[in-house]
Amino acid sequence: MYILEYEVCAIILTCIILAACIMGRIKHDSQFKIYVSMLVYLLVTSITDLLSGYFINHIEKYSIWYIYILEYIYFIFKMLMIVMYCLYNLESAESCYRRNRKLWVVITIPAVFGLVLLAINTFTNVIFKIDKVNGFVRGKLIGVIYAISIFYIVFAIFYIRRFDKIIEKYKLYNIEFFAIVTILSVIIQCVNPRYLVESFGEAICFLVLYFNVQKPDDLIDGRVATFNRKAFMDRAKVFITSKIPFNVISVSIEDYEYLEKIFGKDCMSDFEIDLADYLNSKTKDMKIYRVSDYMFYIVSNVNTYEQMKDLTEEILKDCDRVWMVGDLEIPVIMDICLIRYPEDVSELEELFTCTNYFAKEDHGKENRVIIAGDNEYYNGRRKSKVKLAIHKAIKNKSFEVYFQPIYSTKDKKINSAEALVRLNDEELGFISPEEFIPIAEEDGSIIRIDDFVLDEVCRFARTNELYKKGIEYIEVNVSVIECMKHDMAKRVSDKIEKYGLHPGQINLEITETATVNSPQMLDINMRKLVEGGVQFSLDDYGTGYSNINYLINLPFHLIKMDKTIVWSSFKNDKAGIALDSSVKMIRKLGFHIVAEGIETAEQAAKLESIGCEYLQGYYYSKPLSQKNFLNFLDD
Repeated sequence: MYILEYEVCAIILTCIILAACIMGRIKHDSQFKIYVSMLVYLLVTSITDLLSGYFINHIEKYSIWYIYILEYIYFIFKMLMIVMYCLYNLESAESCYRRNRKLWVVITIPAVFGLVLLAINTFTNVIFKIDKVNGFVRGKLIGVIYAISIFYIVFAIFYIRRFDKIIEKYKLYNIEFFAIVTILSVIIQCVNPRYLVESFGEAICFLVLYFNVQKPDDLIDGRVATFNRKAFMDRAKVFITSKIPFNVISVSIEDYEYLEKIFGKDCMSDFEIDLADYLNSKTKDMKIYRVSDYMFYIVSNVNTYEQMKDLTEEILKDCDRVWMVGDLEIPVIMDICLIRYPEDVSELEELFTCTNYFAKEDHGKENRVIIAGDNEYYNGRRKSKVKLAIHKAIKNKSFEVYFQPIYSTKDKKINSAEALVRLNDEELGFISPEEFIPIAEEDGSIIRIDDFVLDEVCRFARTNELYKKGIEYIEVNVSVIECMKHDMAKRVSDKIEKYGLHPGQINLEITETATVNSPQMLDINMRKLVEGGVQFSLDDYGTGYSNINYLINLPFHLIKMDKTIVWSSFKNDKAGIALDSSVKMIRKLGFHIVAEGIETAEQAAKLESIGCEYLQGYYYSKPLSQKNFLNFLDD
């Protein structure tokens, strides 16, 4: 009598794993599909083995042909499952096996031979036979079937061991565990034929594979059900270590912090899930990774560069619309960037730097595709060169300070200016502040740049007696890192005193980001300097971090309306209403207003009419070198 309880357990366990696979939202790549196919084959073999065992236990009641049919189904699906197991293992090496014709011959021949033996078994009984007395009787060549199975298991393991540098260790260990347990369960069943434990042992192996390979918790982003940053880093390190070329498409959302404030985190979380589902639907065998908030990577070492280019354009076309989350329209702006290894980046950190840079770069208000290899403005390798240029400029004091005039609508003349730092390198040429300032902030060299600019402004103002030329004060930008320094107030005061300037001749510009990142220390530094006569401006007002508390609690003198809100007001009636209301509110709070980005007479007239006292932009002048600024004032 056969013991059937193990087969029942195998069926139940297999059904549970299948249900988990079907209900899961993880991307179904090729290896996953093979895994599910094996589960189906295991379910079929478990059911047929269970029924066959039951019929043999009650062979006097049933025709032996029922058992023959069940056994043939069992052996056919068992053969298919073991072939799929081999392919599952080889899939861990991805493209390394797919175009190898000799390998496919090796994989195909044993299975075909086994199926031929099954086909002639009806006439020869060389594999098995069924009789009323002994039930299932093994034939002379049944060992060949087991030998074929062992061949596939051993062959797959030895083959993928050749690629152990590009296959994650945990996959190798779990694949080997599967082989060992499967072989042991076969041996146990051969020694004790009454115990049908082979399928149960295989079901246990599938369960282990599911949790450790198909759904490892530490590699899955639970929020959007894609692979996470760690999973990408593990895979990318394998590629880079083995010098395997691969392509990455990054898809990121601009100003997501602002969208979260407007629509709420729950709504934007639902949007991010929708975006992940969309990206999964557009990519077949490529994996999707959520590497940070609202940034996804699509990774492939199989698809060609041209195919990946086509995919970026396809995503851009599909995403050039308003996204709906429930009844809400989400005005999303996407950056889609294609990067190649090793052509565009040579290490993992460069890849992250490159995608983060493009995601933060100000480029307007529309979706765009960036091909890193075609982009002359920046790529991953450029960062190290820019760093060298920054440190060389600090050492040689070769930064330049330009001045952009600011027009007073009350006095009808230029009465102040903003100091802007510029960097020209012998090798790289002109480097935009949008590029080198973030890099300088990252490595801390921005402190020395701030000190140089303030020193140069004070020297320039004193040497050329700017107050006699009608320049009441110069606005000097202060970095976030500078605002966090406890000795900021003392260093600024010492610099002003060094050049004998009146404190009111210096106006320090603080960005809204600084008010968010270091409000307490900033408050302390500001109040010390204001008591000494230095004034402050809040820069970039209206760019997404605006908080009325900072206007109320911090001692600002000027509020600078960002150019984006100024430009939007001329394109959108609602933006115009928002600008007009903001100006009225700021004026009632007792602040003076500078409107940035003024480029036409129409803009100047409009901003003056709604109450902006100071105007800055190309309509009046572009940023000028020190010599040209002096000539501008004299004219």
